[in-house]
Amino acid sequence: MTAQEVFSAVDAYAPSAPQTACDLNKRCRPNRQCASPQSELMVDFDPVKTKWNSSHGQPSMSSVDGLAYNHDVLCFVEIKSTVDFTDFQIKPNRTDASNMATINQQMGRYSRSLQKKFTDSIAICQGITGDAQFANGMSIRYVLVTDIDLSPLANFATQLSNLATGSSDWNLIFASSLGATFNRTTANLSGVKTVYKSCQELDGYLRGLV
Repeated sequence: MTAQEVFSAVDAYAPSAPQTACDLNKRCRPNRQCASPQSELMVDFDPVKTKWNSSHGQPSMSSVDGLAYNHDVLCFVEIKSTVDFTDFQIKPNRTDASNMATINQQMGRYSRSLQKKFTDSIAICQGITGDAQFANGMSIRYVLVTDIDLSPLANFATQLSNLATGSSDWNLIFASSLGATFNRTTANLSGVKTVYKSCQELDGYLRGLV
C-alpha cells in the first residue's frame, strides 16, 4: 500500500473530519495561542482509536494524536504541550529540585506511553486497511510536536547549570527532557524515523517530505 492509501482508509473510517495541529492541541483548540497557525490537515486519531476500541473490545489500546502523509511518507503525530505543563505544574514557590522532580515524574509517564501510542496506532491502521504488512517498505515517521521554539535547546546544559540560580527557563528544561525521553523510548522502533518539532514548524516539515 502507499501512504496515501493508508491515510485515505483511516480517514474514511474516522468519525470526524481531518484537523490541523492547532485543532488537535488542547491548549490551542479554544483560542489560538500564536500568530503562526498551522494549516496542514491530518486525521484526528483519538476518535479513530475510540471507534476501533469500541468495535473490537480493546479499551486498552492507545493512539497518537494525528495521522498525516505527503508523497509516500506516512507520519504519526503526537502533540505534547510544554507550556500547558509548565503553566500548571511548575510552581515558583517550590525549590528547583522539587520542580525538576515533577518534570521527571511526567517523563516517567511518557516513557511508558510514547512507544505504545505509536505501536497501537500501527496496529489500528493494520486492522482498518486489512493489511498487516502495510508498513513494509514504506517510509514512516513518528513526529513528536511541542509548542515552544526548540532552537535554543543546544544550550540545555546551560539551563541545567542555572537551576542553582533560580534563573532557569522551565519551558526549555521540560522540552529538552521530553525530547530525550522520546528518543530513548523509541530507539528500538525498527524502520521508523523519529522527529521532534515545534508546532510552528510542522506545516513546513510535512510539506517538505519526499
